[in-house]
Amino acid sequence: MLIIQKLKLNFKLIRELDFILIFFVMILSVFGLMNIYSVTNRKNGYYFFNHQMIWILISIFIVYIILCIDYSKFICYIDFAYWFNVVLLVYTYFFTSPINGAKVWIQLGSVAVEPGEFCKLTITLMLAKKIQEMNGEINNFKNLCTLFIYSIIPTILILIAPDLGLVLIVFFTVLSILFICKLDLKMMLSGLLALVVIVTVAWNFGLIKEYQKQRLTSFISQDSDLSGTNLQVSQSKIAIGSGGLMGQGFNKSTYIQGDFIPESHTDFIFAVVGSEWGLSGTVALLAVYAIVMVRIIKIGKNSKDISGTVVCVGSFGALVFSILQNIGMTVGIMPITGITLPFISYGGSSALCNFVAIGLILNVGMRRKKINF
Repeated sequence: MLIIQKLKLNFKLIRELDFILIFFVMILSVFGLMNIYSVTNRKNGYYFFNHQMIWILISIFIVYIILCIDYSKFICYIDFAYWFNVVLLVYTYFFTSPINGAKVWIQLGSVAVEPGEFCKLTITLMLAKKIQEMNGEINNFKNLCTLFIYSIIPTILILIAPDLGLVLIVFFTVLSILFICKLDLKMMLSGLLALVVIVTVAWNFGLIKEYQKQRLTSFISQDSDLSGTNLQVSQSKIAIGSGGLMGQGFNKSTYIQGDFIPESHTDFIFAVVGSEWGLSGTVALLAVYAIVMVRIIKIGKNSKDISGTVVCVGSFGALVFSILQNIGMTVGIMPITGITLPFISYGGSSALCNFVAIGLILNVGMRRKKINF
């Protein structure tokens, strides 16, 4: 009974919720379900649609629980979640079988969970805790080393899995946090130089797999080679172009229904949007994303403490990079990395992680000022 009472939201807190953010996130989720159904129903019926719906409902329930507990509590006890996430990454690498060349999934019966996805959250919350303890003073060697260590431990485990796309998301998440905390420019440039060294070592000593190298090199020479990943990008661009201004209509794209694009319900779902909803649909999608991002930044700016700001900015960095990278690879201006489109692509771990991030952001916003009960 006591637990149930603690999981009840006070009306005064509910009034502080950002309902605009909630509304547009749900718009994205419903739109994602529609596109997942459109691209999978002919071969798989409601299978992917139902699975994604279940994950969304579970995520919404978890968001409610998150809203009932002050975000400072999550930050206070993040150490356990962080190290548990690290243990899961180690387990995934040593005790699971590779899928598509990468050890990133833990199979729980019929459900596959990707522990690396949750590193975006655990790293963000851990950095929020440490930066709060530092009172925002990150421009000294000791504090910066502390932040670096907590960032690099899971990142290395993700890199050797290997999941280069997720490594990039984590990098831009951390970079966003350091930027908003006003990291000294010299230190930031030193960090970027260190990244170049790490990438060079990873490239030459086998940490970056051959198929990942092929994705990057084929991106550079895509005009001269229309096979493999380049063919996938070429088909994606044709599908987007086939939509014209208004699109071919929901569930009516002959190019999408013909199954010309592999992974069109996950990595390349933006091609589905372009083909079925046209230029107007893609612009509308980008507009909704822009509104969501503006609301996140507004909440972060008005946070009562620096840890709340870090939570918002870290989530913002992860979401923005995921959106830009996914759309970029779909239209051929970015290499293929396997990054999904937030709230639109099929994927349970991704959906849960994104919803939890939104839940934490809403939590920061609704507790931005003292509420007198």
